[in-house]
Amino acid sequence: MNEAKECAPSFDNGCARTPRRIELVTGALKYLQNDFFKRFIMRMIAKKEGRETDASRDYEYTDWAALREFCDGFVASIKEKAEAVR
Repeated sequence: MNEAKECAPSFDNGCARTPRRIELVTGALKYLQNDFFKRFIMRMIAKKEGRETDASRDYEYTDWAALREFCDGFVASIKEKAEAVR
């Protein structure tokens, strides 16, 4: 996640707009959805990053409540701006 925090600001380079907020969403390790070779590669990467390497199960890291709260706030801010333009 630290790498994502470091590289996220570079996404707006060269764009005409700058985001007011960047929300990082962690994701998951879905070992069971992949074949042996992909699981092997995923395990190597996970081990290097200090993540779980037991490929007999999947791992969910997303904080769904926090993501829902962010999305609700984002939609509300768009609605407010739309109302202000009317």
